[in-house]
Amino acid sequence: IHPVTKMPLAAVDEDTSELVYNCMQSRELCAILVMADAKDSKELYSDVFKDFYDYAERLRIHGMPQRDGEPALKPFAAAHPQDMKSTQTVSKRGGNCKMKHFFCHLCSCTK
Repeated sequence: IHPVTKMPLAAVDEDTSELVYNCMQSRELCAILVMADAKDSKELYSDVFKDFYDYAERLRIHGMPQRDGEPALKPFAAAHPQDMKSTQTVSKRGGNCKMKHFFCHLCSCTK
């Protein structure tokens, strides 16, 4: 299902029984994907995923400049869903009360 139009991305044509694709190349269907087949560690986030997190931070501060006839985009937050451990590692917050400061990654609670 297309996230904006809510139309199916692919359907079977009743007359020809062929698979028909609708709007497969669309900016609403684009996503940045970074994967690493590695053991979870702080180094993984500071080395392997560093460029991705730096890019997301630049979007948050500067937005995107105008290019190829497309308008510039004002600063915005890029979502990068991940599991709880990686969120805590990247944000340097969380891990419950074992952390001296910022023991919650969702708020600014401190001991």
